[in-house]
Amino acid sequence: MTSRRYLLFTAIALLAAHAAVLKWPGDAWPGPILSDLVQLCIGMLVLVACLQAARRSQVFGRLFWKLAAIALALWCIGQALGAYYGSYLNLPTKNLWFVDIFYVAWPAPLVMCLFLDTEEEQQGADWRLLLDFAQVAIVFVLIYFYFSTLSQQGTAWSTYRLSVATDGLVTAAFLGRALSLRNDPARKLYLGIGLFRAVAFLTDMYFVLGLPEQANGAWFDLIWSVPWLIPLLTAVYWKEARKTRAPQRSLKRPRQLLTHVLPLIFPVLVVAMAASLAPIQLKIAALAVLLSLATSYARLLLTHGELRRSSEALRDHHELLNAIIEGTTAATYVKDLHGRYLLINLAGAAQLGKSPAEILGKDDTAFFSPESAQSIMERDLQTVESGVVETYEEEVTTGGVTRTYLATKGPLRDAQGRISGLVGSSLDITDRYRAIEALAESEERFRTIFDGSPIGMAVISKDGAIVASNTACREMLELREEDLGKVTIFDELTHPDDRAADAAKFQQLIRGEIEYDRREKRYILRDGRKAFADLHLYLIRDRKGATRYIIGISVDITDRKSLEGQLRQAQRMETIGRLAGGVAHDFNNLLMVIKGYCDLLLEREKTGEGLQQLEHISKAADQAASLTRQLLAFSRKQMMQPKIFNLNTLVWNAEKMLRRLISEDVEMITAAAKNLGVIKADPGQMEQVILNLVINARDAMPSGGKLTLETANVEFDANYAHSHLGAQPGHYVMLSVTDSGLGMDEETQSHIFEPFFTTKELGKGTGLGLSMVYGIVKQSGGYIWVHSEVGKGSSFRVYLPRVFENEQEIASTLPASQSLRGEESILLVEDDPLVRGLAIEILKSRGYSVLVADRPEVALEICRQHTGRIHLLLTDVIMPGMNGNQLAGEIVKMRPEIGVLFMSGYADTTVMRNGNSGPVSSFLQKPFSPTVLGRKVREMLDQLEAAPQKPATN
Repeated sequence: MTSRRYLLFTAIALLAAHAAVLKWPGDAWPGPILSDLVQLCIGMLVLVACLQAARRSQVFGRLFWKLAAIALALWCIGQALGAYYGSYLNLPTKNLWFVDIFYVAWPAPLVMCLFLDTEEEQQGADWRLLLDFAQVAIVFVLIYFYFSTLSQQGTAWSTYRLSVATDGLVTAAFLGRALSLRNDPARKLYLGIGLFRAVAFLTDMYFVLGLPEQANGAWFDLIWSVPWLIPLLTAVYWKEARKTRAPQRSLKRPRQLLTHVLPLIFPVLVVAMAASLAPIQLKIAALAVLLSLATSYARLLLTHGELRRSSEALRDHHELLNAIIEGTTAATYVKDLHGRYLLINLAGAAQLGKSPAEILGKDDTAFFSPESAQSIMERDLQTVESGVVETYEEEVTTGGVTRTYLATKGPLRDAQGRISGLVGSSLDITDRYRAIEALAESEERFRTIFDGSPIGMAVISKDGAIVASNTACREMLELREEDLGKVTIFDELTHPDDRAADAAKFQQLIRGEIEYDRREKRYILRDGRKAFADLHLYLIRDRKGATRYIIGISVDITDRKSLEGQLRQAQRMETIGRLAGGVAHDFNNLLMVIKGYCDLLLEREKTGEGLQQLEHISKAADQAASLTRQLLAFSRKQMMQPKIFNLNTLVWNAEKMLRRLISEDVEMITAAAKNLGVIKADPGQMEQVILNLVINARDAMPSGGKLTLETANVEFDANYAHSHLGAQPGHYVMLSVTDSGLGMDEETQSHIFEPFFTTKELGKGTGLGLSMVYGIVKQSGGYIWVHSEVGKGSSFRVYLPRVFENEQEIASTLPASQSLRGEESILLVEDDPLVRGLAIEILKSRGYSVLVADRPEVALEICRQHTGRIHLLLTDVIMPGMNGNQLAGEIVKMRPEIGVLFMSGYADTTVMRNGNSGPVSSFLQKPFSPTVLGRKVREMLDQLEAAPQKPATN
């Protein structure tokens, strides 16, 4: 139960108790005193309700209820004294002035409530209000003495004249004030107190009319008790509303008349009443007049001081307002309802290029272009009609110059709240607007550069999150824009081995220890692939020098790193090839000597104990020669016999043999392209390429699988060639061998073409199969690349240049001579003594006349001095000082009829392309057997006999 409901229930209980007292004791003892005490309790209850209402009220309500509480406190004192002297001691209270004065004076604080301003009351002590209260008190004291004198005449009218006068005036005043407030919430206060005193006034009229008097303790006492419910209900249900910003200006003057002018009438009333009282109570009348005049003078002094302070405050406010208006760069102005300027500050006059005096009284048509003036006036009219303050941009033209203003305009109201004009403020934002447009254009340019840059760019926050990024950055990291905001550059994107170092360097940037950092960064993409970037980090500070952002510029170098890897691989393969070629060349010379002498011995020894050992030596030499041929193939120094042919023909011819090589659990699929282009290569070597790749694929599928052999026409564009080291744009024929086997990791792939590198078990492979493929493809002008993943198989792709020529048929050779002997003269040039000795023995054993030279200079001298014919020049290609090709050119000039047979462990094709090699020239690959050498020499000599002879040129 709330305290307000508790007060209501208590009041009802007291009224019930009062009725019980009046019913049973009545006017018999102790009925009268109990009746007075119950009325006293009801008054005290209303006093408590007034104090509670004051506590929950604002300034006006708090002061009103405090004055009401004071009035009730005075009444309670008078009631307590009356009950004691009148009901308990049975003394006539009319003769006790100290009792009667409380009954007379208690409405005085209520009367002060009439002069409260519901809108202008302030907190704290108000000395004017206190002085007015003193005036009211003086008036009530004089009224008491004045009517007390009349009551001594003994008539009923004279006895109740004081009560009728005070209650009637108070009732009329409160009801009148209630009517003047109209819709104000304070109206309920005045109406409640007015009704309360109206009941008291009607009670007084009962006695004035001479109706029978009622004894104390009779039922008539309820007429004094029940009306107390009116102020009680008013106080309990009072709730003061908060003041709004729009006052009731229409009631301003009546309220000022009531609250400021009427208190000045009190001195006049005091003087008039004192004059009537002076013949009877001269001292009291004189004292009242002096006190009233002193109070009035003091109030005049306070009012004068307040007016002076108000005037100074008004002047200060005017100066402040003028300083505000003139101290701003915005144009501030006031217009009437016809659009004429009533006020304008200096800034506004400067914008119009006029003085304020030249502007006042004129409208916008005098200062702006017709279109601008019409637009301004129409918009002003809309603002006035709507009554709403608006802010908008306004473009106006004056003097041929168009400028943009940010205008804020609203209605101007008079004291009665009626719209009397327009007040506005216009700030010139033309330069700011242009700056904003320039900034927007700059941001657009930056955004275009940022988003369109092929270099990855990102804005990184201090916690490592990517705030903004361009398309190149997202494409490099293969992330969408919404995904990029969820990761940090040192989390899942960074290679695990680099995270600690990258984070430490980033923290140095954040702390401002360094301004710039550059590093090669490794990223881990979500599909597991690696991406490399040349990362530049720049520290961006704010105006205070604190770290704000980190700008990251990331150049994608993944392709470059790939090309660098390919270059290193190519350089390594080239180095290994040179080494292998050199070793094979020297080894070939040794093998040729071993093989040659072994074959010579085999030719002579048809039977004997050493025959089997010689055969073993010959077989071992053949195996060693096979290894050197593979090394020479890898080093691209093997003898080639290129032809123009279709790769499909080679694949179809070899398919049957290949199927026999693979196991039954391997499915072989051949996908030959239609209209396949032709290539220029050695068919035998290309068969070796296919064979080696298929065997390698078979070995990669120990548990079976699928092997696909495919051919196709392809074209390399510039982008593809750029990303594959050494590749040239153009048309190619592709040969692809794909298996579904074990696959390889990156480390294995980087070594697979190296000689003697193998992943097979010991004794199951020489490691020369793929290196031989690599050398043949490179020597044929092609490329080979491998793509493999562990557990997903491998794919080898060979690309050979496509030629647009007709296929060649294999040329028929002359019938081989049945005899390998002869009597012709042969010039032998060989710098290796072992090979030279073997060749001499082989040639002489077959009947040839041999001229021997250990170096080119000696051979030239023999040609010049020898008088007979030299039929054939048999020369090594690589020799100190002068190579075999140069030597052949010099000798052919001296002896045009001579044939040339080159021999070397290298397949240097330049000797085959030289046109100064005599009428017949050929090449013999080391190592060779005596039979091969004898057959080749005989074949060359036979061709010389059939060839036309050229005359000498010297």
